[in-house]
Amino acid sequence: MSQLEKTLLHEMCKRLLLVADGSASGIRAAKFAIMFAKHTGAALWAQAVVDTATIRELELSRIFIAEEAAEYARELEGDAERQLQAVRTLADAKKCHIETMLSRGSVHAEVIEFSMEKKIDLIILGWGTNLKRPNERDRVSQEYFHIVRESRVSVLFVKNEAVDLEFKRF
Repeated sequence: MSQLEKTLLHEMCKRLLLVADGSASGIRAAKFAIMFAKHTGAALWAQAVVDTATIRELELSRIFIAEEAAEYARELEGDAERQLQAVRTLADAKKCHIETMLSRGSVHAEVIEFSMEKKIDLIILGWGTNLKRPNERDRVSQEYFHIVRESRVSVLFVKNEAVDLEFKRF
């Protein structure tokens, strides 16, 4: 990459937001975001969102009782903390500074709000079909669709599996 290309990229993408979802494709997106931030000098944030909006819907539709909803929310929060720790570990391994944020609410609403608050230039997401359950894939796809539709900034989906190999070499 020429110095001109690097400068243009840096000017357009100074502030990056990685949406940490815990999937294998989400880890790939984290690796890409770390390499991108390190290469361009961009500031990098990682955000994990505990989807309390969906939990609330399940409770209101009587699929969950209050105790089940609370327990499920605690489990999701623990998962989100582990996701953020995994991303911090990857960033530390490459000596890349990253700030992490755990949010609660509707995934797309929290991501959009955070991106506006931090003046993010690029939102980075993983994309794959390796989520555990079909209904989970549908929910994630719907949330990501809302992020793309409602975001005021560019959204990048990381799909290329070569990122994993490139990260090892980086």
